[in-house]
Amino acid sequence: MNMRLLTASYISLALFAAVSPTQAQTGGQDGRFVVAQAEETTQGTDRIAIIQQFLSNSRPVAKMPDARLAQRLKRARNLSKTKGLSAELRDGLAQEIARLEDEIARRESTSGASQASTPQSPPAETMAPEAQPETQTKAQKTVPSATNAVPDDVAVFLQDKRPLSELSVQELRKRMRTARQLAQGGGINKQTRKQLQDVVRAARAELDVRNGGQQAPGSETTSPPEEQTTQNPPAKQGQPVQGQPEQVGNGDPEGAARALIASSASARNKSNAEIRKRLQEMRDLLAFGKLSPQTRKALRQTLAEERSIVRSRMGQTANGEQPGGNNNNTQTVNSQNINIILKDRRPSRDLRDDELRRRIRILREAQRDARYDEQERRYWRDMVELDRRDLNQRLLEQRNRRREDLRIGVNSGKFNFDLGMRFRPDRRPPPYVFAAEANEDDLEEILAAPPRREINRRYTADEVSETPELRDAVARIEIDTVKFGFGEGFLREEEIENLDRIAEIIERILAAHPGEVFMIEGHTDAVGSDAANLSLSRERALAVKKALVSYFVIPPENLKTVGLGERFLKIPTEEAEAENRRVSIARITPLVGELDQ
Repeated sequence: MNMRLLTASYISLALFAAVSPTQAQTGGQDGRFVVAQAEETTQGTDRIAIIQQFLSNSRPVAKMPDARLAQRLKRARNLSKTKGLSAELRDGLAQEIARLEDEIARRESTSGASQASTPQSPPAETMAPEAQPETQTKAQKTVPSATNAVPDDVAVFLQDKRPLSELSVQELRKRMRTARQLAQGGGINKQTRKQLQDVVRAARAELDVRNGGQQAPGSETTSPPEEQTTQNPPAKQGQPVQGQPEQVGNGDPEGAARALIASSASARNKSNAEIRKRLQEMRDLLAFGKLSPQTRKALRQTLAEERSIVRSRMGQTANGEQPGGNNNNTQTVNSQNINIILKDRRPSRDLRDDELRRRIRILREAQRDARYDEQERRYWRDMVELDRRDLNQRLLEQRNRRREDLRIGVNSGKFNFDLGMRFRPDRRPPPYVFAAEANEDDLEEILAAPPRREINRRYTADEVSETPELRDAVARIEIDTVKFGFGEGFLREEEIENLDRIAEIIERILAAHPGEVFMIEGHTDAVGSDAANLSLSRERALAVKKALVSYFVIPPENLKTVGLGERFLKIPTEEAEAENRRVSIARITPLVGELDQ
């Protein structure tokens, strides 16, 4: 067997040497991936390819709707800021910008002239909305514009007047998702876009009511914009716990905590919304409430148990399974399945992606288990290395396919995110959501949400990371779906899929708005020294950035990183706490402005 293994290893390594430098530097027994120089240098090549494709897809500006025209002009200006462009590309972009600006100016002047030549209507007639279309001149009607057109799919959607109270939760979420997608599309006027946004708000409000008053991301709130939600510093630093403890648990945090613990037995019979509400109450009590050591310990255990319930359900939903049901496609990893996988000698190319990841995870654990024969463990180590190399190749191929899909989406005007740049009192997002407990709609709303309070000036990325009030001014996603080994500051290939949902949303945002900026924060628990935790948190933030840059269509310049160590614990405790070991990401463009490309 050793001879066959050695031969197979030589063949695999020979094949591996033929792939790109990025793949050749990825892998290793510890599973650490390294972003190769060849991969990093492709970012500039990618940008040039995008510009070439952008210029080649030009079409007559007279046929473009207003929204598409403005979007293309903004993108052309952003691309023109790219450094190191050839004179040919720079001139091409300059000509395209001039062409688009001339068309916009022509439309504005034509519209102004038409309005000036329109006879003044009597005051009584101008008050009647139905009389306004009658006053349009022929010149106005001939101007290509999206201000009066309503696409057929939008018109059909808005004709659905069913009361929201009659819709199921699934129908409400589908209605929100459809309205949001239509609002992001091109070719609709401001009034229609506002109608679609009102549909989203109304459906969200109905969901909030059904959730028992829990605010969903982006829901309405009466909280003042000045309210701060800064997380507490660790207890071991001797600093007082911040917040408003008297409002936690209705003035009796100990009693509220005990009630949550006592009712945990029925948690599996509760809906996801009900469990999320309980989780938030537990987190608030642990963060701000004065609890006895015994109650705090029991509440942390209850939090972990109920957290696993809702995350398991979300995982089943993401895989197309029925949460809580008997899913025929659910592959439970038990002792029998483990033994089958340990004996699996198929080459990695014969496995599906999920099978490959499952085998890597099981072999990774088995190779550390002293109960197995040393020769077997060596064989499994070699197999894990080869499996990871194959998985890395698949991830890079998927990235290339996504790049083409994004290019097609941008050229067709598919991506038109309504990014919130200014504080809106009627749409104040929550301070954070946990990725493992949120669906894709929630994640997208967080990353596109406006700031949580009024922003009066621009800040640097360093100012944002060092100022708690600025950090809390934008909503964050806690990326709790990826797992770092104890004391490890790198990600393995089998963990990359857990970034998919967030990364794909960021890809779409950047495809439509290349200047957007995101901040990745690394956090640790309070176990260990401050210096060690600070260094580890920086490594973890950088690891997530490397994964996003290497395996997704996300330029490195759009991602800022910072390590915050144990400064912002979600649950103040000196003990090991999973809630505190995390990486978070936020869109900080409202604070720092668009990237100067």
